[in-house]
Amino acid sequence: MNPFTYEWEFNANGLYVDGIIEYQRKFVTQKFFIKPSAIQYEQLGHGIDYVYAIYSPSNRFDAAINKQDCFPIKIGKTNNLMRRISNLSESGPGMLVIGLAIRTNKSTNLESTIHTQLAMRGRSIEIPGRKEWFLTNLDEVKSIYKKLNLLVRK
Repeated sequence: MNPFTYEWEFNANGLYVDGIIEYQRKFVTQKFFIKPSAIQYEQLGHGIDYVYAIYSPSNRFDAAINKQDCFPIKIGKTNNLMRRISNLSESGPGMLVIGLAIRTNKSTNLESTIHTQLAMRGRSIEIPGRKEWFLTNLDEVKSIYKKLNLLVRK
């Protein structure tokens, strides 16, 4: 997604070889006019702080195109979600959007537990200049939270 126009753009240029004949593919641009503030996300829990799952729309789009279930997601914590997303988007390449926000009064514990669960599943990834990233999906993060929430209630 272009962070300036908020439009999806992808390049399908290349040569397609079918036997002896080569076909030149045309440049393809698909545009979806969505501003980051208009993107809807799921919010769970109650509390004054947030544990969030954010991602780059272009990474999620690439995963979908390649029929992959997982894409890079950052799991972090904050007490001001919109300010945090804005700061993170400015500090690295590309725009980031919120996929899931969990409200809690124990953000440090919840974030740490989700990190541990994802790491135990082999989901940790290294992205230069970035921390707390995992190759996962929003359903997996939500599932971990729901299981933890059930254990706490028992």
